[in-house]
Amino acid sequence: MKERPKPQTREEQARLEIGHTEIGSGVKWMVFVAGLFSLFAVPAVQTCREALQHTEGIRDSPWPQCCDIFDALPRAAAVCSGHDGGWISKTFRSNAVLLQAIGNFEKDLKAESFLTQVVLPPAQELLLHAGCGNEEGYVGRRRWLFYRPGIDYCTGRGFLSPRHMARRAQSVAAWQPAPQPDPRPAILQFHRQLAERNVRLVLMPTPDKATIHPENFSSRYDGRRASIHNPSYRQFLDDLQSEGVLVCDVTDALVRYRDRSGDPGYLATDTHWRPEAMESAAAELARTIQEEIVLGAAAADRRWHRSSKDVKNLGDVARMLKLRRNNQVFGEEVVTVRPVTDGAGEAWRPDPAAEILVLGDSFANIYSLEMMDWGGAAGLAEQLSFALNRPVDTILRNDDGAFATREMLSRELAQGEDRLAGKKVVVWQFAARELAAGDWKLCDMTLKQRRPPASRPLPAGRELIVGGTIAAKSAAPRPGQMPYAHHIFTLDLTDLHAHSGTLTDPKIAVYLFSMKDQQNTRAFSWPVGERVKLKLQPWRPDFFRRYGRINRTETDDKELEHPWWGEVIE
Repeated sequence: MKERPKPQTREEQARLEIGHTEIGSGVKWMVFVAGLFSLFAVPAVQTCREALQHTEGIRDSPWPQCCDIFDALPRAAAVCSGHDGGWISKTFRSNAVLLQAIGNFEKDLKAESFLTQVVLPPAQELLLHAGCGNEEGYVGRRRWLFYRPGIDYCTGRGFLSPRHMARRAQSVAAWQPAPQPDPRPAILQFHRQLAERNVRLVLMPTPDKATIHPENFSSRYDGRRASIHNPSYRQFLDDLQSEGVLVCDVTDALVRYRDRSGDPGYLATDTHWRPEAMESAAAELARTIQEEIVLGAAAADRRWHRSSKDVKNLGDVARMLKLRRNNQVFGEEVVTVRPVTDGAGEAWRPDPAAEILVLGDSFANIYSLEMMDWGGAAGLAEQLSFALNRPVDTILRNDDGAFATREMLSRELAQGEDRLAGKKVVVWQFAARELAAGDWKLCDMTLKQRRPPASRPLPAGRELIVGGTIAAKSAAPRPGQMPYAHHIFTLDLTDLHAHSGTLTDPKIAVYLFSMKDQQNTRAFSWPVGERVKLKLQPWRPDFFRRYGRINRTETDDKELEHPWWGEVIE
């Protein structure tokens, strides 16, 4: 009698079936075709779309990014054939040129992909409902949004720790110079440079949103009246104060405002403070100056006045999430700003003859620069001027508070413009997150002899239209890569030909918008070597007042001391 087979367990039966899986030829071909389609469909559709846009005149070239790679080839070859350094050093530097071009090419392809533009906004909206942001903005509690560098500043390793500074130096790409991560040498250098001119430096690190309102990011701080700074912040303050640097730390003033009023000190969907909290910080800054520094007598006949005005806008972090324009996820916020006017009712303006000079970033600009859409003449410098009842001079620019305004001051001194003449105080305001993420470059503050521009200023009513070849251009961001709606970059032009007017300079630097209202301009995609046509105006004080405070990047050519403002000829 045959022995009956032993019944199989479920595990044995499953193992047997998995080991003998059979796939029909039809299924094989279907998977194969689907894989090929998914692999080639997106680049094919993208290529056809760009070619169609080029045909319809929407874009200058169907593949503008490739030009950067082709332009990098002769530059890489020039590095290899040069006489600077050995062949190993030249090989590395040549490779860095190519890697930079390839990296920019990949970023541009990703940003301009129709898949990114069509699928990302609705997908991001779905993620927001699940409490997820993106690589730049975090979703907190109570529908608050936080800028990632601010969260990293509060939660990261101490910015003065050797490990943090070593990591920052190693995290940059091979073609980029490593930043100066330690803020103390730059601050102490600036302190001593100003002291040589009998000018007192007042440092004003501006706390990040997460520092004052950690309870809106983490439930751990519910019911706790806490403020959160980076672990190195206290050591940073102690090191500077031991060297005689006057620091106005407004953290306590902002915490007192938060606890006393019960109102938030920062905007829910933006990186910046609300007007009431900013005024509290300006009052603390004014108190520090009055107690520590002797100023000249204020003009008895000059009085500043304030009025009230409601402003409605959507915050910058909400815009960085790249949602659809008609999204209903976040609404606009309403704030009440208090613009400052003089006795004649004219809007407050900086006074170059003032004893106080304020260097500041977007925290000083937000209620002052009207292009930020939060009102005008109501910013930090205006409120400081009102609190002190005296005029104030300013050098303000969005972003890069670690070096941007010092670099602007350095350029003016190098061109013979003595912006420090008659000054007794320089207030250096910057976002505290810059301590952990900024590039703390050293800047020369030597006053040099003034050199006149090669070309004479344009007569009134005349215009200058010039054609030229782009010799270099500065870096420029894409929408969503920074918390600002506008950006200005620099083009160095050679082989100049004046179509209207007269120009004798062999090479000029031109400022243009690379981004307006979170949209890149036509000039943004121009490659090096492109022949362009621009309408030019000298970078006069009126242009500086309108556009000088917008975040801007410069090229490496320091010899081009007298820039122009450019507008694209369509």
